[in-house]
Amino acid sequence: AAGVSGPTANHAYPRLAMYEVASRQGRPDAAANLGAILRNPNPPIAGYRYAAADSIKTGRLAEAAGYIDQANQRYGTPLSFIPESIKFYQQSGNPHKIQPLLAQCQAKGDKAMYAVCQSAAGGSSGSPAAQQNNNPFKGMGGLGSTPLRGLLGR
Repeated sequence: AAGVSGPTANHAYPRLAMYEVASRQGRPDAAANLGAILRNPNPPIAGYRYAAADSIKTGRLAEAAGYIDQANQRYGTPLSFIPESIKFYQQSGNPHKIQPLLAQCQAKGDKAMYAVCQSAAGGSSGSPAAQQNNNPFKGMGGLGSTPLRGLLGR
């Protein structure tokens, strides 16, 4: 994180970019940027996405679920975040949290969005062993392999 300096050094979006770069380079200090993002008074939901994905990747499943819980509490479970939440909860071994999200998706969204939510649920048993995909963003409505790619217009 030494490359971030100046008046925006501790702002969330420069830190998201630094996390993305450090993560792609395989640097062990990448996660330090996530801490700075989440300590921000108004962390973007992307910070929670990255933190949860990083926790799943490193086997810290309870921590991953905690990040998703925090994001949903802070932002009131936005409709656009429900499919990702479902994927994260499956991967972190919290299948009991999926059905209420599917109900919210059906109540808040249209048929197409509900289909996306159902697809995210995958019809699996919810067991973490059944979920070997370590990329919670794969197949998530244009997010590709990274949530910032769509955000930054790439």
